[in-house]
Amino acid sequence: MFRTEKLKLRLLSEQEFELQSDVQTREALQQLKKFCISSECNAWNTICKLKDPIRFARFIDGENHISDDEIIAYESSQMNNSLIALNHNNNEDESDDEYQELQ
Repeated sequence: MFRTEKLKLRLLSEQEFELQSDVQTREALQQLKKFCISSECNAWNTICKLKDPIRFARFIDGENHISDDEIIAYESSQMNNSLIALNHNNNEDESDDEYQELQ
């Protein structure tokens, strides 16, 4: 009979997750570019399905896949989320302190 060993899974830290997502995203974008310039890609069919074919063409030619405005919006939302989390954690700490003072 086959013995099954327990697999030990380890969750990624937030930093490891971000690094892994950056690496995987870059690789996937490179694969997309290679496919789109290959003979396997039906360029007209692809272009017809796109919302912004000019932007896509610029991406294939080497420009960033996201605009400066999108980067700014993302960074702003991340900063807001961080501030909300920090505020939430501070409120929890204050509640814990008040609870301990009551005891």
